[in-house]
Amino acid sequence: EPYSEPGIAPDFTYVKNGDVTIYTEKVGDLYNVYLKLDYSDYNITFQDKEESKLVNPSQLPYTFFIENKGGNNKVNINFEVE
Repeated sequence: EPYSEPGIAPDFTYVKNGDVTIYTEKVGDLYNVYLKLDYSDYNITFQDKEESKLVNPSQLPYTFFIENKGGNNKVNINFEVE
């Protein structure tokens, strides 16, 4: 079953769907659904730097470039945005 039942922290109902852990939290009349994936075997970069990138809503489309740069101990994945 790919969805979890909402619960009260810390007793969320966690559901595994493949490598993804899913849990649901009820906030007022809304539900927050969280998807968690373990990226410990990956080195994820933005423009070859160890930093986060927040992409804001835009009227113009973004173009995302994702490159697998290989690696010995970890898979190196690099993102770029135009």
